[in-house]
Amino acid sequence: MTKLISYWSIGTCNNIPLWNTKWLANGTTIPKPDYGVHDLDQWMLSDLIDSNSKQWSVPLVRSLFTKHIAASILNTPLFSSVPEDRLL
Repeated sequence: MTKLISYWSIGTCNNIPLWNTKWLANGTTIPKPDYGVHDLDQWMLSDLIDSNSKQWSVPLVRSLFTKHIAASILNTPLFSSVPEDRLL
């Protein structure tokens, strides 16, 4: 039996949940922290992006995540040629 795997192609980032969703380039997800960070519960991927330049907000990413997770995020490319989020 073949298992289908889906992942997000990053466009606007407005439709991609930050937590427990396959959008990282290495194919992993970021688990939602269970230590009560309620203001981050509903964050979308767009919350980590500078919308004007479509670049990662590096200081924010580094302040919120461990070094390993931050590196995974910052190594995930953002292409201006991809206009919309797509689940592939």
